[in-house]
Amino acid sequence: MRIVLILALSVLSVSNGLFGQCAFNNLFYTTLNPICPGTVTAFCTFGGEYVTVNVELGTTYTFSTCGSIAFDSQITLYNATGTTVIDFNDDGCGLQSTITWTATFTGQVQVLLDRFNCLNQNTCMDLSVTCGDTAPIGCPNDNALIDYVVPFCPGEVTYTCMFAGQAVDVEVTQGNIYTFSTCNSPTFNSVLTLYDNTGVQVLSYNDDACGLQAEIVWQATYSGVVTLVLDQYPCLANSICMDVLIACTPPTAGGDGCNTNTLLCQNVAGPFGFGSPGPPVSSCLDWLATSEFAYVLINVTTSGTLNLLIQGDATTGFLDVSVFNIPNGIDPCDAIQNPLNELGCNYAPFSSGCNQFGNNFPCLSSVPSPIVTAGQTLMIVVEDWQNGESSSFNLQLGPPPNAQSGAATATILPAGPFCLNAPVAQLTAVDMGGTWSGPGTSADGLFLAAAAGFGTHAINYTIGQPPCVATGNTSVSVLNAPQPQITLSDNAICSGEIVELAASGGGTYLWNTGQADSVIEVAPGVTTSYTVTVTLAGGCSATSTETVTVQPGLNTSSIFHN
Repeated sequence: MRIVLILALSVLSVSNGLFGQCAFNNLFYTTLNPICPGTVTAFCTFGGEYVTVNVELGTTYTFSTCGSIAFDSQITLYNATGTTVIDFNDDGCGLQSTITWTATFTGQVQVLLDRFNCLNQNTCMDLSVTCGDTAPIGCPNDNALIDYVVPFCPGEVTYTCMFAGQAVDVEVTQGNIYTFSTCNSPTFNSVLTLYDNTGVQVLSYNDDACGLQAEIVWQATYSGVVTLVLDQYPCLANSICMDVLIACTPPTAGGDGCNTNTLLCQNVAGPFGFGSPGPPVSSCLDWLATSEFAYVLINVTTSGTLNLLIQGDATTGFLDVSVFNIPNGIDPCDAIQNPLNELGCNYAPFSSGCNQFGNNFPCLSSVPSPIVTAGQTLMIVVEDWQNGESSSFNLQLGPPPNAQSGAATATILPAGPFCLNAPVAQLTAVDMGGTWSGPGTSADGLFLAAAAGFGTHAINYTIGQPPCVATGNTSVSVLNAPQPQITLSDNAICSGEIVELAASGGGTYLWNTGQADSVIEVAPGVTTSYTVTVTLAGGCSATSTETVTVQPGLNTSSIFHN
């Protein structure tokens, strides 16, 4: 039998298919919704975590850790239920992994990240998901760097006469949507590759998005520099040139009514766009049918006065602004409908294209700054009154000692160890309001030891919205609890008779009689209940109770009664 088993295993190991996949036992980290074409990234994903990705039938997706060298990675792709392996890769690019898959259904897949060989890892790496008809293999970043481009946003710039084999650095701002295109320049069959600021990780790649020409649409995942590489198919240089369009569109902060997907997690951020309004809120906003609105969350990391500038991309127009406190556990879009949560409102008296709280900035429209506290969440509601001159705006906080913003603190406070029979416990973090995951743990952080089971369990905590997300990790131990039992030598006796009670199931015993032995003898005169508390070495305890029934004695006086 052993020989047959070894042979079977050796046959399986020959195939580089699905037989090497890692088991579906990772912890949920986050959900990605890739823009197509484009790339989204689950930053700082730990080995032993998985990411859910929404996919569409017939679209090609690439899941990759290439360019992120934290550890030797493996990727396993499962269906939505975690029961079927779709694909697996180890060492697709050196020690890193990549899977390219064309979706066979519309729905959700689970992308497991592990350290070789299917292990957890307490350091993290970036897991990118690229959506597009062509996998982001990319041409090598060995082209001649010829320029540095800073596109206006919103706006576009055409880089004229760029040769295949050349590259340009482009300054980008986190959250903005950038289009890099050769679609209107049919000089040669072009290929575009977009690299990050290290020149190592491929952010996106395209060939033939529009006939023989290429186009990349990418939403910036950071503020800084990207490198755009132009080649002639397949990754060649040539002596003729073409025009390359670089366009920038700010994200829509307003969306369809109130939203919570836009955060200020640095002291200067934007541009943010406007959209249709949600329910009317605030004491000073007009909510005109011709106005547009934006909703931006701020996580306060340093207490102080909220010196806040809202600067439009034009120098005229009225920008009205209201600031709301968001109580813990309350949905921001619900909280702003309560006027008691409003901290301040500025109905702009000047058509200056700006608005501010405090006086740190040279804006004519100013009101006093509210005092805010570290750990507090705010929502800024901006009204572009009668669709004024500005199509987008930036937010800026005054320098210290004014209030400062940043990602929430996801540090998990120590918890446990818990006994296996412990009641439900609330896990806590420095900043509450995020999402929990792990064995025996609900999304709101309720931990049930019995559901988790005996052992040490990894617990994850995530708070914030991209691109301002913080994650915390901890281990929670569950100790065995005793299961005591009492055995009676007799459970029905006459008054004065002796009965033996023997307890089992633990290390130490304590009876409600005060005795500390596992076996005791009692002689109750009336029916009595006896309880023993059994305690294990780790401190976990449980009780058991048994009742000794004392039967009534014989009434001898009635026998001799005349």
